[in-house]
Amino acid sequence: ALQIDSLSRSVAGFLDKLLNGTGDIIGAGIILFAAVLAGGFAASLVKQLSANFGVDKLASEMGCKSCGEGGRKFSCILGKLTFLVILVLALLAVCDTLQFTALAKLIREFAVFGGNVLVSIVVMLIGIWLANVAAEALEGKCEKMLISAVRAGVIIFTAAIAIGNLNIGDSIVQIAFTLILGA
Repeated sequence: ALQIDSLSRSVAGFLDKLLNGTGDIIGAGIILFAAVLAGGFAASLVKQLSANFGVDKLASEMGCKSCGEGGRKFSCILGKLTFLVILVLALLAVCDTLQFTALAKLIREFAVFGGNVLVSIVVMLIGIWLANVAAEALEGKCEKMLISAVRAGVIIFTAAIAIGNLNIGDSIVQIAFTLILGA
């Protein structure tokens, strides 16, 4: 009506983007809603299965003090981690749907680093368990100082592996481990 082409083109372009983006936003909402439902189901399933397989008992035998009667059970922690992983993957799908490439890249890097952290925690738990097993095997056969040295050596070795897995200061970790091993 006003015969202003530039204004009518920009308003029409804005409305076109708004209408095209509405479908993506609704799709992203559906993805998040489905992820919350599926994540809750998967988390409870993982929690029940890991409790039935005796993961809580194994964790308390490995020396995990917070696991057991009074503390948070290890199977509950596994369920919450499952829920978190599903939500991160859903958030990644939402970012791809809404074409937030920078945020999607950041979430991917976070997910890879989070996976490395979890693997490093598992390596440390196994290392602590192996150090305790080695110390118990040597108890009564060797001096306490030697038993402590074996325990410390196993824990230092597994800590070096865990830190190396995190890709944090690889050369520093290698030099420190070499110096400790040399000493």
